[in-house]
Amino acid sequence: MQLNLISAVRGFFSPRPSGAKSDAGQGAANLAVLSMASWAGRRVQHQVQVIDKQEDQSTIWSPEYVDVGESVWIEDVERAVKCKVKAYVATGGGYRLKLAVSGKTRRSQERTPCKAPGDLEWVDGLTRVRCPVRVTNLTQDGAQVMLSRPAPEIRSVRLQFNGQVEVGTIRYCVQIGSSYLAGIEFV
Repeated sequence: MQLNLISAVRGFFSPRPSGAKSDAGQGAANLAVLSMASWAGRRVQHQVQVIDKQEDQSTIWSPEYVDVGESVWIEDVERAVKCKVKAYVATGGGYRLKLAVSGKTRRSQERTPCKAPGDLEWVDGLTRVRCPVRVTNLTQDGAQVMLSRPAPEIRSVRLQFNGQVEVGTIRYCVQIGSSYLAGIEFV
């Protein structure tokens, strides 16, 4: 019963044009990653749902509480920007946060959308691990990939896609639904 209530609340806050059908592709487009510093000085990341996105402000649904006045980074396929939490409302199972976008971007290069299948390889102990991925976007210095299992951070990896082979390191890996979104910086 509780799970159904949480699902209903999440569905209530998801923006859909009138008459639009719900599909997995639409839901994935409304997901983003919120990152912020923790009390221990490490970066904490979790998945959020974008309710409304504008140039100077955004509204998101977050499963985690964030203080008013806290500085956070919101990253989705289109942009990664620094924001300040202006207000929040507690909802069933989470928080609806109103964010003011500062305009500072974390991305130094333009991302090119991509939907190429590929393989990601890394060595774990004495075992070579190979995982199928979908490359979601590219820059000159890196790529963002979607995979079915978590990838180890700060490890040397090999990415094969579209007949190319790139070597790099995992900069982040965040769970998005049942999949994982990883950022790779090429060496």
